[in-house]
Amino acid sequence: MDSATLFKLIIELISAIAKLLWPIIALVIILIFQKDIAALLTRIRKGKLFGQEVELDPSVDKFRKIVEEAQSEIPESTVIEEKYEKESEGLDRDVKEILEAAKVNPELGIIRLSSILEREIRVLAGSLGYLKYRVQIPITQLFRIMVEKGFLPKHTSDSLKIFWDIRNQIVHGKKTEDDRIIIKFLDIGLDLLRTVRSIPHEINVVHQSGVDLYSDKDCKNKLEGVKGLILETTSSDKSVIFKRIFPTTNSSYYQKGKRVTWEWNLSNIWEKTWYIDPDDGQTKEAWHSSGEFAGRYMEDI
Repeated sequence: MDSATLFKLIIELISAIAKLLWPIIALVIILIFQKDIAALLTRIRKGKLFGQEVELDPSVDKFRKIVEEAQSEIPESTVIEEKYEKESEGLDRDVKEILEAAKVNPELGIIRLSSILEREIRVLAGSLGYLKYRVQIPITQLFRIMVEKGFLPKHTSDSLKIFWDIRNQIVHGKKTEDDRIIIKFLDIGLDLLRTVRSIPHEINVVHQSGVDLYSDKDCKNKLEGVKGLILETTSSDKSVIFKRIFPTTNSSYYQKGKRVTWEWNLSNIWEKTWYIDPDDGQTKEAWHSSGEFAGRYMEDI
C-alpha cells in the first residue's frame, strides 16, 4: 500500500470516529453549559442569533415592530427609586419564572407569560378604577374597556391583540418546527410585559386602618359602624407620594403595606367628617363628602 492510499485511509478513519463521537461531545457540552444555553432566551434581540439574522415568521416580526413602537409611547417618569425596588424585584421574579417554564418547554413559557400579562391588565384596571365593585369582569371585556377609555396606548393595545392571536396559534393551533420563532416571540413578549407595567397609573397602599372618625371638628362625637382608612398614594408619574383618608365599614380587612384597587361602594355616603391623624396627632378634616372605599387587594382580583 502506497503512502497516498494510507494517508487517505487515515483521514477517512478520523472522519468516521469524529462522526461517532460528535453526539457524545454535544451531550457533554449541553450538560456543562446548560445554564448558559438557558440564558440565551434573554440574549436574543432584534431578530439576531449569534450575530446572524434569524428567519422569523412574518406575524412575529410584525409583533416585534409594534412592541418597539409601544415602548416609545410610554412617558418616562421621575421614579422614587427606593420606593420601587420591590416592584422591580417583582418584575425580575416574573421574568425568571417565565424563563424557567420556557426551559422545560417554550410553549409553557408563553402560557405563563400570557397569564402574567392578564394579571397586569387587571392590576392596571384596578388601579385606574375600572373594576366593578364585587364583580369579576372577563379579561376580554376588561381589555375592551381599557382600550375604549384610552388607558392603553394604541401600539400597546395592538401589541396585546397580536400577542394573544399568536399565542393562541402556537398553543392551540398552528405549530412551527422552528423553536427559535417561539423563543423570539417569547422574548418580545417579555418586552411587552415591561411596557404594560410602565403605563402610568396611581398606586395605593394601605398606610393605616381602623382610624376613629368624628362628626365634629372637636372630635367628641365618634361615628359608629365606620372607620377611617388612610392610603399612601403614589402619583402616576411616580414623583410624588401623599396620604389621604376614606371611610370603610370593613377596616379589619385592610392590612398595612398591602396594595389595593380603586373601588367604591356609593350606596354608603358620609358627610363632613374629622379625624385625629395617627402620624402627627393633629385634628384634621377627613372629607366634605365621601362614598365608602371598597378597594380589594391586588391579588384578590
